[in-house]
Amino acid sequence: MAKQFAQRIEALRTNIPKVYGLLAAIKSEEDDNRRALAYDTLWLLETGKKKSSGVTTRWDKYLNMMNVLTHFLRDTNQGRNESADAWYRRFKAECDTVEEADLGYLL
Repeated sequence: MAKQFAQRIEALRTNIPKVYGLLAAIKSEEDDNRRALAYDTLWLLETGKKKSSGVTTRWDKYLNMMNVLTHFLRDTNQGRNESADAWYRRFKAECDTVEEADLGYLL
């Protein structure tokens, strides 16, 4: 139990800066103030998903497409000791990322 607790504390320590980085990235969006005043939660959710998955609209669209597809092809292999359920959840998350990048037609 102590080992699991220590692993969770370490995961928390590494995730806190990531969350603050995500918040800073969302705050840097051009229409952040207008959307924040309107309490546009759908925009916040979509922007958070795009920022956390690495999908961005500021890059070259072809470079973005290559990055998303590279991650999809690399990260969708089932691990040697990975259960089918865990693999499917990870696969579904990668498919969602491809759809966020407007590349769903490839699937």
